[in-house]
Amino acid sequence: AEIPNDNQKIRTEIEKQKIAFIGFVENLVDFNLENVKLEDLNTVARKIYLFYESAISESHLHKALWPITEMKSACAMLIE
Repeated sequence: AEIPNDNQKIRTEIEKQKIAFIGFVENLVDFNLENVKLEDLNTVARKIYLFYESAISESHLHKALWPITEMKSACAMLIE
């Protein structure tokens, strides 16, 4: 989110939502993957989150789906 640094209220809310999203991804990983160790759940979730954020931004910038397609491929490699 590109907002001015002095708008702390909005920045705090965005950060809370992003942390909640990482938690959601962590729950999905925990529920769906047997081979991920408990201590690795947060790390895997944060990596997927970073892929997601990048893919969404780049897809919007390029007005194309290839960033999302590539992100899916990268995530598949990550969780194998």
